[in-house]
Parts: sequence; structure tokens; C-alpha cells
Amino acid sequence: MKPDMIVGKKGSVSHTFHPPLYYEDFEFGLKFQLPSVKISSDMILRFGLVTGDRNSLHTDEEFAKTTLLKGAVAHGRLAVDVLFGVLHKLNFWEKTIEALRGFEREEYLKPIRPEDYIHYTIRIDDCVSAHPSNRGIILFGFEGINQNGETVVSGQFTAFIRKRVPEKLVK
Repeated sequence: MKPDMIVGKKGSVSHTFHPPLYYEDFEFGLKFQLPSVKISSDMILRFGLVTGDRNSLHTDEEFAKTTLLKGAVAHGRLAVDVLFGVLHKLNFWEKTIEALRGFEREEYLKPIRPEDYIHYTIRIDDCVSAHPSNRGIILFGFEGINQNGETVVSGQFTAFIRKRVPEKLVK
């Protein structure tokens, strides 16, 4: 799934980009619709094995039916981490992301059931030039929407992204 172009939209205007994307490619309000991903039972099991979180809420349907969530659910963090996998498969910021700075907000709004499909949208909420001037900080907003049109996860994170052409340092 490594396309030769990515389409972003600001308002009703579409912009075509060739990945990977650099700091200069981002601007406030730009949105990217990403492909959907099936959150399989196997993914949930493997995520639990890797993280050590094998809570019955994720692995035991009969127990999970007796809880507030009325059935087994994916780990909330799995849905967020899958977003980064989608971005990688798209070559979105290959060799242009320098570091993930952190999460400003992360919300799990609805249960994600095994075999749900999640469609991701990311948007640019802010762009800040950083020092040294060969990178900038991008505030990304994101949403994951299931096959029923329900927003199941949302949040914001910041990342250091390389500039295509570094500005000259002012002395």
C-alpha cells in the first residue's frame, strides 16, 4: 500500500502530494482521509501478548458481556497505534519524521469490537517552526470512525518533521 501520491483536502480544495511529506507540505486545516483497517481478533490477541495486557475485557467474550461495554473490545491504544501503521504503509513521512513529541489528547469514545473496520482521518491543527531550523513541529488531530459511522477514537499528537529546505540560521 505504498502509493505514489497522497491527497489532502482543505475546505473543498484537494491537494496532491508525493510521499514522503515534509514540514512545508503541511498547513493548518489540511485533512487526509486514510484507508480503513480491520481490527481483527488476532490483532487484539497479539497486542495483548506484546503489551502484557491480556485482560478478560479483551479476550473473554462471555465475561466481557457482563461489563459496561457489553462484549469484548479492542484495546483503545491498539486503535491509536494502528493509525501509525497506516501512515507507515502510505510512506506518509518516511525519513521525514524525526520524533514523536507526545500526545496532547487521546479519547476512546465508543467500543471497538473484534472485526470492526476503522477509517482514519488526520488533520493539521498547527505548524510551528522549530530550532534548529531544519525541522518543524506539527500538531496532528486524528479520528477513527467505524463501519457504522461512529467516531470511536480521537485525539491530538505532535511530531518533529524535517523541512525540505532548511532555513538559514540567524546569528
